[in-house]
Amino acid sequence: MGECARVLKPGGGLVLSDLYARKGGDAHTLLGRLDSREGLEGRLRQAGLEPVLFEDHTPALTSLWAGAVLSGRDCGLPDILRSPDWPRGVKPGYSLCISRKTGV
Repeated sequence: MGECARVLKPGGGLVLSDLYARKGGDAHTLLGRLDSREGLEGRLRQAGLEPVLFEDHTPALTSLWAGAVLSGRDCGLPDILRSPDWPRGVKPGYSLCISRKTGV
């Protein structure tokens, strides 16, 4: 986040579209670090980026994944989510987040 803020001009925008922890808070998972919405927005603010939009697009990712599975291209995600190593209570989602660099 810091590097993104460093290279952006003031008022410049950053678009993030990624997995996030929809329920259960920030976590380190088999998929990597999953920030909650609050955690992500806090990290953006710390870097000098002000969140202006956050949208949950979990249904779109679910539909894409289901289509892949039904056509025989299993991505292994259900196995990861059922793993005993998956953090208890953490439910992944898919988000779109737009932020702007603050300052002059």
